[in-house]
Amino acid sequence: MLKKWGIRSEDIRYYGLLIGGAGLAFYLWQRYYYGIQLLLVSEGRQQELLRAINVHFHDFMTLACSLIVEALPFVVLGVTISVLIQVFLPTHTLMRLMPKHRAARRIVVSFLGILMPVCECGNVPVARGLMARGFTSQEAIVFLLAAPSVNIVTFIATYQAFNQQPSMAIARVLITIAIANIVALVIVKTVAAKKILTPDFVAQCETGQRAPRSFSRAVALFHSEMWLIMRLLVIGALIAAASQTIIPREVITAIGSDVFLSVLAMLALSFVISICSSVDAFFALAYAGTFGPGAILAFLVAGPMVDIKMVALMKSTFRIRVIAIIVGSILLLAFITGVIASYVW
Repeated sequence: MLKKWGIRSEDIRYYGLLIGGAGLAFYLWQRYYYGIQLLLVSEGRQQELLRAINVHFHDFMTLACSLIVEALPFVVLGVTISVLIQVFLPTHTLMRLMPKHRAARRIVVSFLGILMPVCECGNVPVARGLMARGFTSQEAIVFLLAAPSVNIVTFIATYQAFNQQPSMAIARVLITIAIANIVALVIVKTVAAKKILTPDFVAQCETGQRAPRSFSRAVALFHSEMWLIMRLLVIGALIAAASQTIIPREVITAIGSDVFLSVLAMLALSFVISICSSVDAFFALAYAGTFGPGAILAFLVAGPMVDIKMVALMKSTFRIRVIAIIVGSILLLAFITGVIASYVW
């Protein structure tokens, strides 16, 4: 039954081994870290250190598993909607419904993620398809950057994660829309139209999308996206748990207490961790007690727009110079936003 829906026993074993292996590695590292102390201290102190190792290991596994469990429903929902859109949505119908005025079209495109709630993992193929159907490069960039955060799934996940601070979900949407439109405008004003897209993608746009609309393709696509996103989710949860239990609390507190350092740290984390937009709010929630709302907001805004996997995916469509401008502009605008939010929130 599971195999029919694209869930294979090999996948379950993979995630089990990944989590179990990470837990074992963490435990062994703790034993190595405290090993020298265990040889030098008294027997009473040894018992205290062993208890500390067990507590850290318990905290690591509990935090990692709780992040995965909390995020899993949103991952499944997001991937399911993404597959339905990519397989069954007639894009040409959407084009006929778009406004003719350019400014009005960009406003509509900013909210298009509500109809196409795909996370950034599947967003590049959708943006490519939209350009193949007639979207301009500027409109596609707005969609590419805004859609991962401006959609129902991500909004609900953010609202649920920060249910004690619902304004975080609203601020995330509004700032994402503003930054997406600013970055798209910068690209159009600084790069010639013929220098934005890669030659290979321009050639592909001439043929358009001709993939069949079938249940078997939907199942295959569901499996491939779940495989990709779940790996990122599990790895991201493990890194989040490790950073919370390995890094000394006083170091995290020192960084979190400085406005500029906290925003920079969360921006760097958002680029490296590369968690899907529909679940990154649960990851950020682990740092909400230490880092201010400005740093958390910068993480939530910048992460879905530019991270390691997004840069790799964008190389299939945009030229290197364009990607560099996109990354630099987003990080700068997110940093400014995070600093301002830290002082006014």
